[in-house]
Amino acid sequence: MNPTRASLRPRSSVLRVLALAAALGGCARTTLTPGPRTGYAPTDAVEDVEFWHALAERAAVSNDEALHGLIVLEAGADPHGSYAQRVAHARERGWIGDDWNERALTAARRGTIARALLRILDIEGGVMLRALGPTERYALRELVYLRIIPASTDNQTLSGAEFLGVIGRAQDHIALAQLAADRARPARPSGPPGPVPAGTPAAATDPGT
Repeated sequence: MNPTRASLRPRSSVLRVLALAAALGGCARTTLTPGPRTGYAPTDAVEDVEFWHALAERAAVSNDEALHGLIVLEAGADPHGSYAQRVAHARERGWIGDDWNERALTAARRGTIARALLRILDIEGGVMLRALGPTERYALRELVYLRIIPASTDNQTLSGAEFLGVIGRAQDHIALAQLAADRARPARPSGPPGPVPAGTPAAATDPGT
């Protein structure tokens, strides 16, 4: 029995709804409202605490907030007073490509954050990363493997709380890498020299003494 036009209506309506949902899902990422201030002086500890505290409440982290946080992770403070300066810093460090031109209030992608973290943490990665360089996709896969970023796709965003968790795990990675480097470094002798072993030639004396 052939389907009637009436029997096709519900199905085609569903298909139209699904197509519309897919189209909406493929639109540009959310443009966020302004969040915590990022242009404060690098020596202002109060503003720094307020930035991280306010960021925890954000539904998503903007590009400006993400770059500010990543620079603080890298250098301990962000000396840049504008988003343009942060983008220039990120481009110089290889965190983003030359063609990257996203707006300050656009929600930051996990791929962008992962590529920056790969550089900051000096992670060499596997065969694909060494062959292709720090692409966003493989940078994210490496950081998911290291459990620094939750499993996700490179186009997903991060909430403020998730970003704080990522920064905390990145700090732990830096501390563990430093500890391993310290342990691998040869120990330096300390304290006064011990007694000269028997049979060791005595040190030459100054004939004038």
